[in-house]
Amino acid sequence: MKDTSPRLSVVEKIGYGFGDFASNLFWQMFSIFIAKYYTDVFLLSAAQMGTMMFVTRFGDAFIDPVIGAIADRTHTRWGHFRPYLLWMSLPMAAAAVLAFTVPSFGGTAKVVYAYVTLSLMMLAYSAINIPYSGLLGVLTPSSTERTSVCSYRFVMALLPVFIIVNSALPLARHFGGSENSPRGWQVTMALYAALAVVLYLVTFAMTRERVQPQPRAEGSFRSDIQDLKRNRPWLVLCAVGVAALTFSNIRNTVAIYYFQNVVPHGGSYFGPVMTSGALAFIVGVMATSPLSRRFGKRNLYIASMGLAGLLCVAFYFVPPANIPLVWVVQTLISLFAAPTAPLVWAMYADTADFSEWKNGRRATGLVFSAASFAQKFGWAVGGAGTGYLLSFFGYLPDVAESARTVHGILLMSSIIPALGALAAVVALLFYEIDEPTIRTMGEELQHRRDAAAAPPAGSSAHSGGLAPGAAPDAPAPLVLDAAHRAELQQRLQALLSQRMHGVCFSPYAPPQQPGAAIDRQRTAERLRLLRQHAQWVRVFACSGDHEYVVREARSLGLRTLVGAWLGRDDVRSREEFEALVALASDGQVDLAALGNETLLREELDASVLLEYLREFRRRVPDVPVGVVDAYYLFERHAQLVQASDFVAINCYPFWEGMAHDQALQRLRDMVSSTRAHLQGKPLLVAETGWPSQGTPRGRAVPSADAALQYWVDAHAWAAAEGLEMFGFEAFDEPWKARAEGDVGAYWGLWDASDRLKYA
Repeated sequence: MKDTSPRLSVVEKIGYGFGDFASNLFWQMFSIFIAKYYTDVFLLSAAQMGTMMFVTRFGDAFIDPVIGAIADRTHTRWGHFRPYLLWMSLPMAAAAVLAFTVPSFGGTAKVVYAYVTLSLMMLAYSAINIPYSGLLGVLTPSSTERTSVCSYRFVMALLPVFIIVNSALPLARHFGGSENSPRGWQVTMALYAALAVVLYLVTFAMTRERVQPQPRAEGSFRSDIQDLKRNRPWLVLCAVGVAALTFSNIRNTVAIYYFQNVVPHGGSYFGPVMTSGALAFIVGVMATSPLSRRFGKRNLYIASMGLAGLLCVAFYFVPPANIPLVWVVQTLISLFAAPTAPLVWAMYADTADFSEWKNGRRATGLVFSAASFAQKFGWAVGGAGTGYLLSFFGYLPDVAESARTVHGILLMSSIIPALGALAAVVALLFYEIDEPTIRTMGEELQHRRDAAAAPPAGSSAHSGGLAPGAAPDAPAPLVLDAAHRAELQQRLQALLSQRMHGVCFSPYAPPQQPGAAIDRQRTAERLRLLRQHAQWVRVFACSGDHEYVVREARSLGLRTLVGAWLGRDDVRSREEFEALVALASDGQVDLAALGNETLLREELDASVLLEYLREFRRRVPDVPVGVVDAYYLFERHAQLVQASDFVAINCYPFWEGMAHDQALQRLRDMVSSTRAHLQGKPLLVAETGWPSQGTPRGRAVPSADAALQYWVDAHAWAAAEGLEMFGFEAFDEPWKARAEGDVGAYWGLWDASDRLKYA
């Protein structure tokens, strides 16, 4: 699909980049000089410094998701994320200056001061940098434009390197008399912090938030976390970020030690070499956008980090006295590592799209908090590792270092960070968002956003307009006029009297929860009711008490689509599978279904389902078997389609936020798009429906009239198409409100007391 999103102006891209210019005035001071500051200026031992780095950064990392969730729930006239550039710029500056202030007291109190001020600095950095990073995800819906923005961002982010590596030590000497002067470092940090405040305000003024997630109920922080736990690309990037930040943190932190202690008379070369590295980094960042379009973000990251790691290994063999070769290799490492920085941020934005695509929820701030989490955890590992390794190799400030210490610093400049690069490459091999997936996500999300942005069909003869008290632009529930409602009720009665094709059935009646013993008498009564109105019944599990449900339905003359509930619990999955095999072998199963949305929930890999399919067909060859999952997943799993006797899809226009007057067309589109990937296999709709009560989702509003109209129209269309379809569901299930929100309790054709809701 051609990207039709409006292009961002160069001015706005530069404006966004100023924010990282500001953040990196702090970050580069932390990453390049903070170890030297604490060992040589604050006068902590290397081991004390290492422990403090780990404790403060590790603890602070777990604050980041909370800040991300808060930012997602922030609503102001400036947006979700931009306000934090205003609110947190001064606290960030103050915390940094306090951290670079050496108190007059000593002993334990001085160590406590270091812990407290470093923790405050990390907290303030999170509180401004997570929303700033989240801002990238809402500047534009275009993945290509976001990658371009990241290129601008990281060019701007490298400018502080020129400033800091060439001015920090001279400024410290100027204001304090020596490069280890406490006052010199305090004043230097104050100057950088003042500049950062101005730049944060410039970013606020030059950017806008454009991407709005599909409107939804706010949902809990716990539900956002559950979404992220199912977002495997996000989890992969967390691992990549930790490994990559460990790589870069150790390299950057030990660089000053390398030039002052390993390279003969090398102190004067530190600034020029780091400057060359920063220039090479800018060149690499500028090449990122065209290279990623050519090779894809994932492939380019793997190649870049892999080459940087190999060069780190080669650096071990470079004679420190050979200044030109040291200079060249250090510069090349920076050049090849450069694309990884903008790429990983652009990939985080893609995982925000992935979360919205898979779950209908876009927790952008929480997704980007993973980046800060990875930074902090990488800092914790890299910072602590630097301190402990320096201590292990015997480093002491202001003395001539031993041969063992010199060799240790060389290892920390080469082989040790190369291990971090290798870990990042290995982790990214499991990242699944490739360029075709990005295009598919973009198409579907744009379709949903367009639908959600469309005005409600207020001019329909069947619409009663806005509900009392609703805002003029709020989605309104469908309210039919009496004549049209009566017509639909008559059509429903005709559908039921002729016995519709099928309905989904769960045996849990109020106040039961899943896992409770099934009330056999109540179940039999409900199945006898369904027998009068449906030809088929679909059940979701078949072991234990659920075997009774299958056998009772079959004895009443209902045909059965029987599912084995498969998931992460291998023991239960095997019990379910064996029960399905036994029932099918005993003639109780007309169609066998393996799992329900296990791919969507990412509880089983497709390869596991494929093995279950093959085993079932081998053991029960006469009973057709297939997999049930969200409609769009089958286009990605051709082997599952090929191994199945039929394809069963779940289709929910409601969960995609479609307005009631667009729902039937969306159902048609779902079926049509799936058919294009079926390889001639039969298709059935295993679930579809509309809730009668509950919280709206985007422009999808639950109401009895909307549910009635969707049920009648969808079944009429399916009958005309010759499409087998199971309505979801037979009876309301109040227990589902806990898992799906209030709307989860009201999908039944009959209510929880077995009364037809639309009579």
